[in-house]
Amino acid sequence: MPRSVLKQASILQDRDGYDYANPRVNIVYNAIKAGYRYIDGAWDYKNSKEAGLGVKQAIKEGIVKREDLFICTKLWNNYHKYKHACEMLDLELEAWGLEYFDLVLIHFPIALEFIPFAELRYPTFWRDRDQKILAHGDKVPTSEAWKALEDWGDDGNKIRNLGLSNFSAQLIYDVNSYAKTPVSVLQIEHHPYLTQPELVKMAQENNIAVIAYSSFGGQSHGVIVKPLLEHPDIVTIAKAHGKTPAQVLLRWVHYPYVFSS
Repeated sequence: MPRSVLKQASILQDRDGYDYANPRVNIVYNAIKAGYRYIDGAWDYKNSKEAGLGVKQAIKEGIVKREDLFICTKLWNNYHKYKHACEMLDLELEAWGLEYFDLVLIHFPIALEFIPFAELRYPTFWRDRDQKILAHGDKVPTSEAWKALEDWGDDGNKIRNLGLSNFSAQLIYDVNSYAKTPVSVLQIEHHPYLTQPELVKMAQENNIAVIAYSSFGGQSHGVIVKPLLEHPDIVTIAKAHGKTPAQVLLRWVHYPYVFSS
């Protein structure tokens, strides 16, 4: 990041005592200042408090109002049971310092064993801090997690929209078969190496907005194929139109009617 931004962070830290020198805080604050309004978070990203501080500062300075922002978080795999889902959402809302989320997604169609928050706050796919023991699966139906989101959100209007991440068409149909609040958003990996056209079409036909992640290509693909930002076809198109490869890829994602996180 440019030096001027780091200097800005130092000024912010001196003025109000918050740790705005922290890059996680500063990135969110400066993204909002640059015009970004959708902030894609998740319990598993481990940075909700810092992101919330960036949001708080942007609102404090009058750059935006809370209603100008669209903030998303995601329910992690270890908390699909009703009670645990509600507990995680309480902690997540507190960490962000918000009164509500604009969107909450179920991060994966995977239920893992519950690990107490005090024992391991962010388990990812592990059950130990050294990440040597994989967490076991748990027999929790998605319907239980979805009902938890519905009920928790209805209590004080704390969730404005509900959705799914990394779900297949069959699983989406299943959720909508029992959902009191229908699925409104689907977030998936989406780029020229992983197009998933039938899934996108199915979502759009069912009034489900599609949000793409890894728009520049998933990190795992770089091992076996050329990174999309360096792909000769992408580079050629970018040069022909006076754009960067990143701009070309984002334009590809946005057609037809897919958003990028």
